Amino acid sequence: MIRRTWLVELAAGFVVALVAACSAKAPDAGPPTPTADAGADTATGACAPGEFRCVGDILQTCNPARTDYAVVATCKPGKCDVAERRCNNCAAGTTTCATDRAKRACSADGQTETDQACATQTPFCVDQGKCVQCRLAPDCPPPASACVSAVCTSNVCGVASVAAGTSCDTAKFCNGKGTCADCQTGATRCNPAAPADVQTCSALGQWQTTKTCTGACNAGACVAATCGDGNVDAGEQCDDTNTTKCDGCESCELRRWITLPAGASASVAGITAALPRGDLCVEAWAKVGNIASGDGVLVSSYGAPNNGAFLLRCQNGNILVFAHEAGGPVVSATTTGTTCGDGKWHHFAGCRSVVGGTVTNTVFLDGVLKATASGAATTIGANAAVYFGGVTYGQDGLDGAIDEVRISSVVRYTADFVPARRHVADASTVGLWHLDEGAGTTLSDASGNGYDGTLGATGGWAIDSGYNLAVCQ
Repeated sequence: MIRRTWLVELAAGFVVALVAACSAKAPDAGPPTPTADAGADTATGACAPGEFRCVGDILQTCNPARTDYAVVATCKPGKCDVAERRCNNCAAGTTTCATDRAKRACSADGQTETDQACATQTPFCVDQGKCVQCRLAPDCPPPASACVSAVCTSNVCGVASVAAGTSCDTAKFCNGKGTCADCQTGATRCNPAAPADVQTCSALGQWQTTKTCTGACNAGACVAATCGDGNVDAGEQCDDTNTTKCDGCESCELRRWITLPAGASASVAGITAALPRGDLCVEAWAKVGNIASGDGVLVSSYGAPNNGAFLLRCQNGNILVFAHEAGGPVVSATTTGTTCGDGKWHHFAGCRSVVGGTVTNTVFLDGVLKATASGAATTIGANAAVYFGGVTYGQDGLDGAIDEVRISSVVRYTADFVPARRHVADASTVGLWHLDEGAGTTLSDASGNGYDGTLGATGGWAIDSGYNLAVCQ
């Protein structure tokens, strides 16, 4: 009886062990494993009193009967906090972007969010609530210089140089180093201040003289000097690149004239001793207006009212005279009824021939012989300073203008001729004044003899636009 009891107990123990072994196998996959309070005692129920757990985003607590868990709240995704037994509003202690211009900070307890605008210096919010200067280049202020462009590197604004040669201002270029330069590196030009110099643009974009031409500089290269190339080369006064007449620059020479209003004159004082006592010719282009006194003397050499070497005049607008006197008889080649003071340009010429003891004066208007007169050579008055616009009794001016004055030591004209547009100097030229200076008071003598004249205070300058239609064609 005792042995049987032992066998029964042994068999019962085996069954209990077998059941326990079967119960230890892995359970089937089911809902997420709840996150429970650490140290909860469930030995005598389904859960412990006051126990909390998170099932996904659901916060649960043990029910009073300890038979199951009751739902406390459904939290925001990822915001179920079993340690604090609550739902958080945000990730505690973190920062995010509220907008692209403001950041949002979560409090240490995860319950409160606070928005704060980014500072002016760092106006953009990126990543995890970080305020920065920029996200892309357009966020950066545009540079003041056209030779640099804005860039955004690691959320910090900066600049980078644009390509060399980029236009940055009127006739200026970027040098590839962030600077607006005067020129594009390697370019050449003729120096505006010294037309014979070739200038090359340096690496810094500055013009530097690299060569001086023996001829002329054209388009940044040395070439043979020619009139019409646009450069004022040695021996040229101007160069307007055309052959147009009467535009102020002809054959690379300036074309001007002087104006002599009422009371104005010009003088050549140093020529007195050089004036011929024998053969002589005086000529000029002139425009004589309505002079109050009626006495328009173009060119004269008179030291006293009744004593002079020569006098070329237009009197009362229609009396043409070339004369001289020595305190006695006057030898005057005079023609009346000849319009010479009509405010238009005319060529005036008076020539004197001395043969033996006889002097002969002739006077021409626009190349046409108008009058002749002869007398004793002793009637030639004393040499004196030469005046343009002066008269025997004062300085009445011409109420007009004068140009191309020439005094010669020969009789250049004895019959009708075609007046030259511009006179030239030769061995017989005593003085030649083109009157092309255009400014100042000095009237340069182009004969080479150095008899420069002086323009009076009320005289002036004008661009030579041609004397008449014929000379401008």
